[in-house]
Amino acid sequence: MIHPKHFTLVVFVVVVAFSSYTCSAARKSPPPTGLGKPDYCKKTFNVVVYPNADSFIFFTGTGVLQRGSAFSFGLGIFPVNSNQTIGNLYGQGTVIDVRSLAEPAPIPFPETYFISFVNFNVVSPVGQIASQGIWDDQLSATNSFPVTGGTGLYTDAAGTLDMVVVGASTYYFTVKLTKASC
Repeated sequence: MIHPKHFTLVVFVVVVAFSSYTCSAARKSPPPTGLGKPDYCKKTFNVVVYPNADSFIFFTGTGVLQRGSAFSFGLGIFPVNSNQTIGNLYGQGTVIDVRSLAEPAPIPFPETYFISFVNFNVVSPVGQIASQGIWDDQLSATNSFPVTGGTGLYTDAAGTLDMVVVGASTYYFTVKLTKASC
């Protein structure tokens, strides 16, 4: 059995040690300058979207790309000049036109491309950005999608997602939000 006098001494030592530890933790130097928020927390940031190990595109029906084909997709999101994924782009759409730059229409990109109506979410570590619009998949095509909302730190998000097609299933996005997210 611990004597009350010794118990008080033990409690006193533990309290002093804990107080000393918390005070020293509070006095740590601030982080070095130049370290800012991740790009996905800023009002305007750029990402590249292309296939990764978790990517998919699935066409319903016959599997032949044609008007009326419904599809769903998922692609990885990466900071520009990085191969470290920061999220995914998931969506669904309906093909409204299939176009070809050559006759007869070959299937491989970039000779054949499709235009579709899509809705999709940019899923990042801090939340989701929702968008929808007409997606022109022709090489070098520029698309602008309105931001229709968000979740997490993107709650009440507004702005645009501007996209340029830079290759087969590879897109360069500039995210332009009306306010910073985090």
